Amino acid sequence: MHAILEQLRSQMDDLGRKAPLERQEQCVSSSFSRVDAWLPRAGFVLGKFVELLYDGEGSGAYSFALKCARCAAELKPAWAVLDTEGTFNPSVAASNDWDLQKLVLVRAAHHDAGWCFTQLLRSKDIGACFWASNSMDNMVFRRLQLAAERGGGLGFVMRPMSALRKPCWGSLRIQILACGANKVRLRLLHARGQPTAEQPELEVEF
Repeated sequence: MHAILEQLRSQMDDLGRKAPLERQEQCVSSSFSRVDAWLPRAGFVLGKFVELLYDGEGSGAYSFALKCARCAAELKPAWAVLDTEGTFNPSVAASNDWDLQKLVLVRAAHHDAGWCFTQLLRSKDIGACFWASNSMDNMVFRRLQLAAERGGGLGFVMRPMSALRKPCWGSLRIQILACGANKVRLRLLHARGQPTAEQPELEVEF
């Protein structure tokens, strides 16, 4: 018995010294070749969510997110929008060639929003989901991170610039600045566990 225990202890020590197996990351294109080249992983990593910080209305953050998530959405049967303000206009998505028949549109009260978006991210049938939120606590962020990993899709959370000083749980935090008709400037503020971009800013024309 003693010999067996020693053998088991030795095997456990060997396993402890080995590096843990890393889950292989799958990336999808942002639909912009220049954005892909700019992003640390040459695209967006599935099983994550991305924070987009915008400065005022008309910044183009939502339109940019819709364009960037097309490739992720096409991998699964549905895509989703959580609309807590009642302001989402499906025609905007339709004008960007999104299939509205695959849209899951959820309108919820603010106090239920975190739970709702967690469920959307967790679903393995939703390829991309979107939420514009003015406030969120750290516990909600942590739940979103775990839910995205389980669902394997891609989430976009749009927040005002007032959230800049808040902790970031997203895989990426990108600031969106409007700089002309159909053009935005992207500023990479945070990349969790990813290489730092050689070029911190990039202008993109829609």
